[in-house]
Amino acid sequence: MPNQLDDRIRSLVTSAVRTAPDAPHIDFRDAPSPVRRSVAKRATAIGAAIVAAIAGALVINQGTGGVVVGGNDTDTTAARVPAPSAESTIVTVGPNGVVERTGDDTRSVTSDPFTTALALDDGTFVAQRRSGPSISGRDSDTWPKSDTSVVRINASGHTTPLFDAVSGFVTLHDFAIVEGRRLLLYSVYDNDDPANPNEELYALDLDASTRPQDLGSVGGWEVGTSRLTLGSNGLIVGTSYGVCCSSGNFFAKAVPGAPAAARPLPKAEDFGLQNGYEDGCVCPTKFAVDPDGDAIYWLDPVDGGATMTVVRAALADPLQHTQVAPVARLDPASMHIASIDADDDQFVVSFGATQPPMLFTPDRSATLEGGLATLGPNG
Repeated sequence: MPNQLDDRIRSLVTSAVRTAPDAPHIDFRDAPSPVRRSVAKRATAIGAAIVAAIAGALVINQGTGGVVVGGNDTDTTAARVPAPSAESTIVTVGPNGVVERTGDDTRSVTSDPFTTALALDDGTFVAQRRSGPSISGRDSDTWPKSDTSVVRINASGHTTPLFDAVSGFVTLHDFAIVEGRRLLLYSVYDNDDPANPNEELYALDLDASTRPQDLGSVGGWEVGTSRLTLGSNGLIVGTSYGVCCSSGNFFAKAVPGAPAAARPLPKAEDFGLQNGYEDGCVCPTKFAVDPDGDAIYWLDPVDGGATMTVVRAALADPLQHTQVAPVARLDPASMHIASIDADDDQFVVSFGATQPPMLFTPDRSATLEGGLATLGPNG
């Protein structure tokens, strides 16, 4: 009987592996070191199929005298096959440097101060010491444009310039893998012509030698956006600001040629929200898209604005809102700075310099260090 059981297990495992989904092709010339989410999902499917096959082989009729999990003939516990998983990297930045968190592991990437840092999929980071001027300060040079240059940080903390200096103030927004393209989303604010300042949005392919893709204007005189988030389908979501609406409005754009560009862009009305709000109101704000581009998150006032809560709505059913976590009411000074970065069952909320960022998971919340927290590599 043991030999027959072994043969049965081997047969079922072989069948499960044979019928499991194929892993995506990887070009090993540029293969990133961390496991991507899509690979992990397929690996999890294989692991689950193997577990099911073994469990099916072990549950044998008690009358045969075989192994029975939890039965009376033989008290044997089936061995568990751990399923592979891909944990998101949380990156925090502030005066004390860049900190990387993966699961329960935390390490200091560099002690150099930065205001923004994004984790890439190859174990490196992109960062800047200062972001472009705030919307309220765009009528003057609050610091040199060179201070907003973008650097790449390797695993050991060494920094190198990512691209040549540009003519304006740079703001890093997000990184995502879109249709196999490793895209860095950033904007450049140019106020050389005080009468006609402009902020242009770009998507830089980190693996191509082509010029960055110009995605159009996203700002100008006292007009701009919050940090923008990029989904793997090419959907870009954030909050836009202008002289009329201090709380901000829903903003959406798509990378040309990406799947999101082939269908209508989501609008505030799709979620039952107004297209604009009165100046000074405590209103829905800080919109963000999840890594897959399937759901929108935002901060919504509750209890008359006494507190804010994070709301999630799937694009497939935008009017169905889910409150996922309460957070403290935003200080007006941080309204333009705060941001949400979401990744499946966890997300971070940043509040600028007013208070440390927060991490939320299904079973806990935690206060992080620094002033800005981001999720990666595709967050």
